[in-house]
Amino acid sequence: MELTKIEISKAKLDAIPEGERIFFVQIGSFLNDINMLHKLILFTHKVMPTDAEQKAQNSLSFFLLTMLAGKLREGWSIVEKKFVDTKIATDYEKCLNPTAKESFARLEKYFKNRRTLVYTVRNKFASHYESKIIKKEIDNTPEEEIFELFLTPEQGNCLYFMSSLLSGSAILNTLGEAEPNVALDVFFKEILETEVDFQTFLNDCILIIAKRHLGKKHTKVKITDPPDINSVFTPFFVKKT
Repeated sequence: MELTKIEISKAKLDAIPEGERIFFVQIGSFLNDINMLHKLILFTHKVMPTDAEQKAQNSLSFFLLTMLAGKLREGWSIVEKKFVDTKIATDYEKCLNPTAKESFARLEKYFKNRRTLVYTVRNKFASHYESKIIKKEIDNTPEEEIFELFLTPEQGNCLYFMSSLLSGSAILNTLGEAEPNVALDVFFKEILETEVDFQTFLNDCILIIAKRHLGKKHTKVKITDPPDINSVFTPFFVKKT
């Protein structure tokens, strides 16, 4: 695989106007974060041979998706403060490609509603442990429900599935869907579509900044061919050597 490397001197970074400079660095960090989380979600999603392993993988995938939702809310905070509320937006919007403009418009519309899924997940689950929500979830659980914990001498391999199940159910119940599977599909779809809009919009912003301030000088770097994305797997359970 071949990569394009752009080297940025401190002097060149300092030459970028302050607002754009901070926006540039922050959206780079945000894009790194959501890229990594998206890949990990893909790497954990797999059909497993046993019930315990499947529940562990599902818990891991759902946790990562919850963290991604929280990151998306923080990403919009960057865009709102460093782009929308500044002159950068007026300047950049006319330079965005049509697809990036559409993505930005969808993000603006989505985040105007402070009660959307991303806000709820970030404020009540991704960054906090809300006691009232969990109490309500426990109280509403049918009496015949059987909860599970999977324990091993290695603490890192213990899965407190009861907690994962109740927390996950609390998140999905905010969607108002009658069927849990439908709610789960809606959750995945909404978070991943929002992430794609961020990728499309902010990657174009990076290109605009690069063209304006960093010049055309770049080099090609070859790396070892990476594995096929479908062949990579991140398991919950691991054996210690």
